[in-house]
Amino acid sequence: MSESPYCRWLIAMDYYDGPISGIALRQSDQSVIFFQAVASDIEYRNRVYAVTTVNRNAENLRSALTNYESQKEPFWLPSEVTNTAEVHLAWRNVESVVQTSSEWRLVECHDPLDVAQETEVAPQLVPSIRNFVRDRTIVFIATQPMVVGLLDRLQTENANWRGS
Repeated sequence: MSESPYCRWLIAMDYYDGPISGIALRQSDQSVIFFQAVASDIEYRNRVYAVTTVNRNAENLRSALTNYESQKEPFWLPSEVTNTAEVHLAWRNVESVVQTSSEWRLVECHDPLDVAQETEVAPQLVPSIRNFVRDRTIVFIATQPMVVGLLDRLQTENANWRGS
C-alpha cells in the first residue's frame, strides 16, 4: 500500500462527519474521479467509497463552482453561495455519467485524502454498485477490512437474485 494520500484534492458535494460524495483528483494517475460512500462502520470512522473516473464532466462542475467561490485545496466543501441552478445542473451531469460507468473501484478510508487502497469491482457487481450510488445507499459493515465484507454481501445478494 502506498503511503501517499489517495487523492490530491477533493470537493465534497455531500458531507456528514467527513465527505460522503463529490469529486477528487486521484494521486496515482491524475484522473478526476467521482466518489460516494457506499459502506461505513457504525460510527462513520471508516468508509468504503465507490469510485469511477469522470474527467471532463468533473471539470465542468469545478468550473461552475469557481464562478461563485475560489477552490480550496486540498479540501473544499462549497458554501451556500454555490447553491445555484448552474452548479446543480453540473452535479447532475456528473451523476448521470456515473450511472453509465462500467469501471468501478472500492476504496476504504475515512476520507479520500487519506492513505487508501483500491479494490477493483468485478463486472458482475457493477450494477449493484451503480444502484448503491443512484439510491445513495450506505450500508453498515462490521467486518474488517470493510471492503471484503461489502464484496461478500454484494456477491451473496447477486447469487440470491440469480437463484430466485
